[in-house]
Amino acid sequence: MNNDIFREKLSKGTFTEKELSQLSWCEVEADVEMITQDEGEQHRWTQDVSTIFKFEDKYYCLDWDRGLTECQENSYYNQPYEVEKETKIIEVINWKKVNNV
Repeated sequence: MNNDIFREKLSKGTFTEKELSQLSWCEVEADVEMITQDEGEQHRWTQDVSTIFKFEDKYYCLDWDRGLTECQENSYYNQPYEVEKETKIIEVINWKKVNNV
């Protein structure tokens, strides 16, 4: 699928399950760049995964479930949605020994 078709499917939320499967690994013919795959909570048979990708200077997320055994299929329930990068600075306090001379 070219960029025009991809853009239309993205705006209308009309990707098929097969297309979502390909998109989860950014294996599409459109100009899509995978940014990261965030692995979330593990359940008994599946793991939550979010694929973040870039298309035409915007970032999108595709949430899906990865099967954890050879008998479990990956599942794609949602269409991709636009996201933006948020940077958080977290302060960590550590205590260290004071060397008295």
